[in-house]
Order: sequence, then C-alpha cells, then structure tokens
Amino acid sequence: MDGDLEIRTYKGATEALKALFQLEKEFPNNDIVLVKADSSEEVRYAFKNYFTDAKDFIRLLEEACQALCGEKVLDAKSIINAIEQNSTADPES
Repeated sequence: MDGDLEIRTYKGATEALKALFQLEKEFPNNDIVLVKADSSEEVRYAFKNYFTDAKDFIRLLEEACQALCGEKVLDAKSIINAIEQNSTADPES
C-alpha cells in the first residue's frame, strides 16, 4: 500500500471478521483495523489520526501544559496554522 486509507463496509460482524482475517493474511505489513460505527463521520471523529487531523490533540496538549505549568507553553493556534499551511503548500516548491 502507498499510505492511502481504504474504508470498506460490511453488513454484519461475521462478514467483517472474515474479511479482516483474510486481509491480514494477504497484507501482513499493513495496518488493518476493524471498527464499528453508524456513519463514516463517526469513524472520522473517533480515528482522527488516520485522517491527519491533529488539531484536538494539539489543543489538549496546550491545555495540559497550561494546567501543569500555570502558563502557556504551546501556542496551539500557531501550530495548527503552520500544519494547515504545510499541508496545502506546493510540494514542488
């Protein structure tokens, strides 16, 4: 695989488990996970790391640092802006 995320849907747990075991045999070096959700948005929210959304993580780090140190250690907005600018930057430049 080339780093792309592939999502498959199944009608039931039995069908999903059979597919999981087969995929694990076929692609032993890939990260294959089985998750249950009522919508793709629920999956996206629960597994933001697979969708490269680190905003909540950075915000939580900032809040934790402030709570522990009593001062602002990270600037979450600046970090998030830098990440967003980097992700939209032209890779050829």
